[in-house]
Amino acid sequence: MLAVGALLGACVQSSTKQCGDFTCSESSVCSPSGDRCVLQSQLDACRGMSDGTGCSIPGISAGVCLAEVCIAAGCGNGILETAADEVCDDGNLISGDGCRADCKSQEMCGDGVTDFGVGEGCDCGSDANDLPFGCTHVNSMDANAECRPNCSPGRCGDGILDVGEICDDGNNKPGDGCRADCAGRWTRMASPTLSSLSGVWAASPTDAWVTGGNRVLRWNGVQWNDVTVTAAPSTELFNGGVFGLAADDVFVVGTFTGHVYRFHANAWTDVTPPNVSGISNWQHIAGNATSVWLGGGNSNNGGQGAVAPWNGNAFTIYTGIGEVQDPVQAIWVSNDGFVYVVDSTTFVIRRNLDGSWTNTSRSATNVGGNTSTDYIVLEKTQQKVFFTNGSSYTLVNEPIIGQAVASTADASMVVGNDSAILVCHNPTCKSEPTDAVAHLQGVFMLSATRAFIVGANGTILY
Repeated sequence: MLAVGALLGACVQSSTKQCGDFTCSESSVCSPSGDRCVLQSQLDACRGMSDGTGCSIPGISAGVCLAEVCIAAGCGNGILETAADEVCDDGNLISGDGCRADCKSQEMCGDGVTDFGVGEGCDCGSDANDLPFGCTHVNSMDANAECRPNCSPGRCGDGILDVGEICDDGNNKPGDGCRADCAGRWTRMASPTLSSLSGVWAASPTDAWVTGGNRVLRWNGVQWNDVTVTAAPSTELFNGGVFGLAADDVFVVGTFTGHVYRFHANAWTDVTPPNVSGISNWQHIAGNATSVWLGGGNSNNGGQGAVAPWNGNAFTIYTGIGEVQDPVQAIWVSNDGFVYVVDSTTFVIRRNLDGSWTNTSRSATNVGGNTSTDYIVLEKTQQKVFFTNGSSYTLVNEPIIGQAVASTADASMVVGNDSAILVCHNPTCKSEPTDAVAHLQGVFMLSATRAFIVGANGTILY
């Protein structure tokens, strides 16, 4: 019985072997390092060979030696195969661990390979002589570089002014001086008209009025709506401007009839001054926080000009006053109470606080600003912009054919032909480009950083 038992034990004895954590079959052997199971042919093909040496065995036509074992070539085998353009091989096919799944990148920003797995949006590398496809610049903060040093694409909001951007303040927040799409400061608002707009006045960012052609529009903070001036004939044109003392106390000038209309208590009334000495053609309106003035005249009556202040209930006409001999072409009221008139001879005439009038001997098309010692003249003969302190003039070194000017206590703005916008802090002006393509004809400033601008083809900017 002992002999039979010994024989049975020999028949069931296992021929497997343990190689590290692996139990190998009888057809395999342990690797030289003793930590895995391999075939004898794998050892024979690489005995004495250095890592990376090519090898082949049945079943592996293109292999490579690793620790004297012939294994299949390719990414993920732990052998850096430069002939196959591998730049790394960590023994797996997993991205995000320092070697990409295709072994083509060590997943480092600046290596010229875009590794989306580690959050890279681009990578143009650092070698200008070996730029990846689609790159014209290496990673940099230079304008128009496709990729930044942190491997994020050049884009609106990165603080770099690229081609196609008008501005870039480093964020995508609107209303902070640069639009969210980097197309300048000014947002082109949806306008319900293609009429040429020239008059604009605002009580607040959510309550504004615009006039031009046969349209009067009002902004409610969401959209522009047509306003019907019920006191005006249907043929009326509103090219003479708009001004308000409050959101519910607004005046518009009808240039077809020369009449003036007031919106007050949700109703319209015709508040045109009575015809005095032939003055019946009112064309312009302006004011400050407490007063409103009309400018006009009658070219059919010897070219006589006139102005008319609002006394709270009606306009009172001043005719033939001092230097105002010709129809008024523009009018502005300074915050300290002086009235400035540009008459048809294009000279600036000032009404002083004592009621007297002074010809400033300055040729102009328009005038406007803050006070009598801080305003802008849009000069006609030279088509230049001048700052003035009331006595001397400083030329603004920015080319512009100005059409309108507005100011706050600490800034001024001039708008004009070819979408021109100047923002000025006396005596320095800076041109601000916009994507709006139109002649700009009116501007109203709410603050140094907020304004409504209007122009041709129904253009409204904010």
